[in-house]
Amino acid sequence: MTVDLTIPTSWKELTLEQFGTVVDIMLMHLTEQERLFALLCQLAGIRLYGEPTGSGTEVFTRKSDGQRFTMQDYEMTEFCEKLRWMLETEPDCVPNPSKSDAYLREMSFGDWFEADTQFRMYDDDQDPAHFDIILPKLGMVAKPIEPKLAVMLKLWWHSVMASIAPLYPNVFEKGDPKEVAQREYNPFKQLQEFHLMLNDNRPQDNERIDNARLHDVLSALDNKIECQKREVAQLKRMGKPRRRP
Repeated sequence: MTVDLTIPTSWKELTLEQFGTVVDIMLMHLTEQERLFALLCQLAGIRLYGEPTGSGTEVFTRKSDGQRFTMQDYEMTEFCEKLRWMLETEPDCVPNPSKSDAYLREMSFGDWFEADTQFRMYDDDQDPAHFDIILPKLGMVAKPIEPKLAVMLKLWWHSVMASIAPLYPNVFEKGDPKEVAQREYNPFKQLQEFHLMLNDNRPQDNERIDNARLHDVLSALDNKIECQKREVAQLKRMGKPRRRP
């Protein structure tokens, strides 16, 4: 007997539970083929019935109703290959495992900047202590974090930033990947530059900027940078050096 198996075909089709399952499997010490087979069983909701026979045909059980069916080796291989995208593509849109709004609409600029800085540091050193700061920013209780949740939050944050960045192309301007890799990111200097763009030389306004909603600040920054670019372009056409602020 055969049954129809349904498996996700992209990151955005995953449920939160499936996302957690995928991360669990990714954290296991498995070969590529073992990982693909584990993903197939978990995401299709099936399991082997008994021990592998090695005969070229295996019996499976569907977890939802206990129905048994057979799959030949080539069929298992075909299904596994349909999940290879999980190993070869970046998670571009995944379920939200945090308590924060999916697009950070209610997050303040200051909380976003601190969370983003801590995620960058976690990417570099894999120290879970960074989540002591990150979790409260995401509306979650600060406590020792499980590796699975840490990875889920990291992948989700990267996917959120990948969706936000195109909205503010001047703030998140893309550069040569080699130059970006060579340029050391200095969060203190970066925050200073953001503040200087918006505080009109009034550092006492920095707290007000930090407490404003993230997208309001990013929009203002993007507009400010765009205006500066236009000024530079205009002065260049006129053959005049740009005035320093």
